[in-house]
Amino acid sequence: MNKGVHMRRIFLSVLLVAGLLVVAATVLAGPARAATDRVEFSLTSDLGVAVDRTGAVSLLTDTGPLELLGLGGAPRGHGIRPAPRGFLALTAEGAEHGLRGFSPGADDDRDGLVDEDRLDGRDNDGDGLVDEDFAAIGDRMAVWDGGPEAVHAEFRSWSYDYLKPILFMSLQSAIPVARTLTSPLPWIPVEMDVPVRVSGRRYRAVTMSAWLTVSRTASGQETWLGILPLRGPEPSPEGLGRLAVKVGVEPTDLALVTAASWSRLIAGLGAALDVQRGVTDPLTGKREPWMAVPAIPASAAAGSGAWRLTADGVAELTLSLPTGTGRLPDPSSLAVEGENLEGCESLTLIFGSTRRTLPVTPAFTYQDLLRGRPLPTPFWAAVPEVLADDGDLQMIFTFGAEPSVLQGRAPGSTCRLGARGLDGQKWSGELTILEPETPDEQEREAGETPEGLVLSPDLMLGWPNPFRDRCQISCRVPATAEEAFATPDSQDSPDAREAGPDKTTLRLPWTDGEPTVSVRVYNLNGQELRTLFAGRRGPGEFIVQWDGTDNFGRPVASGPYLCKFQLDGLSVTRRLVYLR
Repeated sequence: MNKGVHMRRIFLSVLLVAGLLVVAATVLAGPARAATDRVEFSLTSDLGVAVDRTGAVSLLTDTGPLELLGLGGAPRGHGIRPAPRGFLALTAEGAEHGLRGFSPGADDDRDGLVDEDRLDGRDNDGDGLVDEDFAAIGDRMAVWDGGPEAVHAEFRSWSYDYLKPILFMSLQSAIPVARTLTSPLPWIPVEMDVPVRVSGRRYRAVTMSAWLTVSRTASGQETWLGILPLRGPEPSPEGLGRLAVKVGVEPTDLALVTAASWSRLIAGLGAALDVQRGVTDPLTGKREPWMAVPAIPASAAAGSGAWRLTADGVAELTLSLPTGTGRLPDPSSLAVEGENLEGCESLTLIFGSTRRTLPVTPAFTYQDLLRGRPLPTPFWAAVPEVLADDGDLQMIFTFGAEPSVLQGRAPGSTCRLGARGLDGQKWSGELTILEPETPDEQEREAGETPEGLVLSPDLMLGWPNPFRDRCQISCRVPATAEEAFATPDSQDSPDAREAGPDKTTLRLPWTDGEPTVSVRVYNLNGQELRTLFAGRRGPGEFIVQWDGTDNFGRPVASGPYLCKFQLDGLSVTRRLVYLR
């Protein structure tokens, strides 16, 4: 054989082996390594953010791009000073080699460490593999890395409707040298109270410092922009209206929130805080940061609504919110058939024996902020502490005049009602038009339940109990008050039953015949583990099943649990025992 031919074959074999090794390394490194030249995030219908290979972060508007931040500048640089190039990759939560959270695969290379080889195109942990163990956070995550002596930045977004207008940014210097990144937009520092959900309908106020400005469309419409510091040094002013972000070796986390109104801006800032806090595993108690609470379907989160003119000529919208899934809607977001209901003047909250009337603050604009007008006090800040998750909650919105979208609608007709909760999530339901109130109706409290009456325990039955595989739970929505109620002492003495209220003369608390119904399982500490049903139902029996798993599909431990059957503000609870 010719020696030259033999050498060529050896050379080709070496090339083939090298090629196979490259392919294998690429497969091990994961598909998320693929770099790109530009990544765009859509925040609203006419606003977005783009990141390119030079490290330029731009706000995308219908009038053209605006500089927001520059990542490629030298240490202590001012303004946007793009680097020649940088590593820019796109990934998403659940991507191969990018698991995190409660998943047992969060430590992909099984070395006991999580995210020690982050997505930057380099072998950070020195094991010969590139980007094989990184944490992909969000439904869309872009990573920009300028090299060993530059900034590493992660941009994260979620596809949930209430989180889509928010872009999370995490910035970190690769070397222990302070860096200053500036934004040329005219930002104004503001200290405000932001709502953070405690549970269900309960919120607590967290005072935060944020930086605000607006973006104007070609037609002149304004969109609020807010930057909320979540971790690391807070931004500081640098010159008139300029924002400077300090970046060090510890991550600096920011949230860019966009909103069409002041109340939606507040909701977005609160939602950003909730995402940073993350989610707690109800079984283990472990909290995982940067996990978003899934959006609840709008129909499941809604309550029933009724519209009527009172005997005094006042227009009222009454909402009955469901237990557990109920959330406080923002008065400025109420809409019928997609048209906003304007002119709300006050809000009355009714929970048990608690009744609280609150004024509704008029709209707050960017011009008000520039003129130094005091920030409005949100109504949720005045919500009484007694407002619990369980129980019937009524919200009565009072309007100075009947909105045009409701004028001329026939009594008994229905229309679509929509709104957004304080967390930004949507909910919707039916709004029923009632007959105008008469003076006689005004004198009595509708839906009042006499003291001493409780729901009959026969409305919910479970079998077998204890159970191993699954428990059949029969629930009955009563058609009459006589079927619904049982006096507490009726089982002890027939005389007590006769002495109690006459149930034949009572009305059911729900006036439209279809209460909001839920069936939920709780542990003995009161933590919700499983929602078996949530919605509205008419009178009659229905059956749900519990197989001993939580909302994540994981089996619970053996032991006793509480199953609660809720009808508007009334409930009956049974003890279920699960045996594994």
